[in-house]
Parts: sequence; C-alpha cells; structure tokens
Amino acid sequence: MLMAEPQWLDLLGPVCESSRVDRLVVTPETTWRPVVGEVFAEPNDYHARFRGLAERAGKPVVGHGIGYSPGTADPGDASRRTRWRQRLAVEREVFDFAWYTEHLGAAWLGEEHVALPLPLPQDPSIAALVREHLLELRCAAPRVGLENSAFYFALGDPLDEPVFLGECVAHEDLFVLLDLHNLYANGLNLGFEPREWLARLDLRKVEEIHVSGGDWSDPAWFEGASGDGGLLRLDSHDAAVPEPVWELLGEVVPRCANLRAVTLERMEGTVGPADVPRLCAELDRIREVCRSRCLAPTTTETPEAVASEVVGGGSQVDLARLQASLAQALRAADPVLAVRALGEQEDLPARWREMLARAPARGIQLTERLVTNLRFERLRAASALAREQFANDPRRFAQRFALFCREHPPRDWHPIDEARAFEAFST
Repeated sequence: MLMAEPQWLDLLGPVCESSRVDRLVVTPETTWRPVVGEVFAEPNDYHARFRGLAERAGKPVVGHGIGYSPGTADPGDASRRTRWRQRLAVEREVFDFAWYTEHLGAAWLGEEHVALPLPLPQDPSIAALVREHLLELRCAAPRVGLENSAFYFALGDPLDEPVFLGECVAHEDLFVLLDLHNLYANGLNLGFEPREWLARLDLRKVEEIHVSGGDWSDPAWFEGASGDGGLLRLDSHDAAVPEPVWELLGEVVPRCANLRAVTLERMEGTVGPADVPRLCAELDRIREVCRSRCLAPTTTETPEAVASEVVGGGSQVDLARLQASLAQALRAADPVLAVRALGEQEDLPARWREMLARAPARGIQLTERLVTNLRFERLRAASALAREQFANDPRRFAQRFALFCREHPPRDWHPIDEARAFEAFST
C-alpha cells in the first residue's frame, strides 16, 4: 500500500518494481488537491510520480479509497459523492484499476468529516444503503470491495458484523476485503475471538486480504478522564505485522477460494531506510504463506448456522439523524456523556438507543481523540502558518486550535481546505 509521500517512492520505489510486488495499491484521493472555484479537484504532484512508477513497474494498480464514506445516510451527501465519482472516472482512465475498495462505516456524519470510519447499526436498511453506495463505485472499476474497519466502540454485537458485512456486499459485482489487523484489534478492544468472527463470514466473498501492524493508545490520552478498561489497540499501520495476525493469515488463506491478493499496509511517516529490509522480509513472508497454503486449498464452506441474522431496527432516515447527532456529541466537552445521552432520544429506534447508552467510555474517548488528532495532523501538514505557530508556542497553538475546532466543525475533506479555514480564522 503506497502512501502519498515522496519519501515512500524514494525508499520503496525499487521494491515496488521488483519481483517482490505483484500489484500496486493507491488511495486516489491522496493524489488530488482542491481547486478554488472549481467543482472538485485536480491531480497533485504525487499523482504524476505514482503514475510514473506504475508505468515503469508495468504492474496492475488497485484503488483503495478512504473518503467515499459508503455508510453516510445524509441525503445532502449525494452531490459530494457525484463529484467524487466524476474524479474517480478520470482516474480509471489513467490507472485502469484492477478493482476498487472502500471501508465499512461512515467518515462523513451529516456535513462533518471526521476522517475515519465510524460504526453503523447493523440493520437491513443500512446494509442496503452501503450496498447501493458501493455499486456507485463501479465507475472506478468493475468490481468493488468493502473492508472491515477498526472501530473503538460498536453499535451492535461485533460477532453479528460478518453477517452484516455479507449483506452489504450481496451483489455479484461486490466482494469482501478482509483486513486481519483490523479484526485482531477489534477482537482485543471489543472483547471477542477473531476466529469465531471468521467462522461467521462467508469466505467465498473474500478476494483481497490486508495485513499490517499497529500500536497501543497513549496512556496520557486518558489521564483525568472517567472511563472503563485499559489501553486500546490502534489500527495505526506504523509497525511490523504482529504474530497473531500472521497466524490468522496462515489459517484463513487456504479457506478463501476466490482470493486474488494479499496487501501489506504501512502508514506514511513511519518508514526510514532501516525499515526497508524489514518490509521486504514481510513481503517475502506473505508470498511464502500464500505459496505454501494455496498448494491444496481447503474447501470453503458456508458460514456455520450459529451466525446471527441481520435483524430489523432503524431506517436510513433514522441513521441520518443519528450521524448528525453523533458528530455533535464527539465535539462536546464530555463526549462520553454526550454519546450516551443519545440513548435518550426517543426519535431513534429503541435498539439503537440501548447500544448508545452502553457504549464503552474508553472507546468513545479514543474515537474523539483520534478525530481531533487527525484534524490536527492534517492541519499541520497543509498549513505553514499552523506549523510555525506550533513550533513557536505549542501551548498557545493548542488553545487556538481548540477554539478553532469549537467554532469551525470539520467540514472539509481535504487538508488544504482545512488550512485555508484555519489561516482565515487566525488573521
């Protein structure tokens, strides 16, 4: 998985052109920049560099999106999705994507962009919404996949998610992208056994697998905060693949009869020269697992009868209302109390209210901190003024940033737009 960072291409370009790599994976929106006064976006400098690498390597390119937000229910989001698809259609002509994937969840909550997918209630109408939005992405490639995401709180039983995921991709042109580190992290954070989760997933729908590493939440993030539990596992893609994920990979590969690729992910800013040999070793290990396990594939069976059915609950209108309220709750002075208070909203389905009322405090706290931290990192990356203010007086910048967040909800999909808003606020 290549990230939009020049150092990546400098360090890993030769690896990508070698026999260790069969396909290149790119997140198209990281190769765009917004244009003032225009409808959406145009290619940035990284776009041309990646295109050059793909042409030199002569290998298929897979598109892996992070911002389409297939779980967003707001009817007003249709215009944004239309513009997104128009850009993706252009990229299809450039990169000829072998397939395209997105993440389960919603990164857009009403008009607010939280920059990471948040969980969805596991209801039939919500699965239908996700499926409809995934099918729209056939503008980018004929086959579209949906990745199981890392969540820090759930809106339902985590062991019901495989059935819900299957409902979301219940179409011949749709498939599952199985992220094993996300599954491992969710098992640790939400308290379930990953192998039981896998037993409930129809592995015939799995066509791609992701493996990556991660870290643990910073203990300082929870100092002085009321909550439950200890540290949480982050889907941070900033470390080596842990052994439990390797074990899951070895077990699941022969059970995925339609598997086409295993992708190694690593986040930008986490790779230096010393990491290149380690990443090469991980690529070699993936190839060895696939070679040894695929010689005699295990017959893939349908999920066991213990799998739960997706049950009724709320509508897409209910979800739009919930997502707008959840965005406000995550910006509240006490997000735990605010999220749990949503459980008292009588205009939401009773089952949803129950889930919100008992959502784990530590997971809500971590979600709020990640949303805020991502906004901070995006701002620092795009704004020279923000970088200068932070370097000169971090404490004063933190106060200014907090005030900016209170007065300006996150409504920009691109860091450049966020930077323009912050600089206008600061002058």
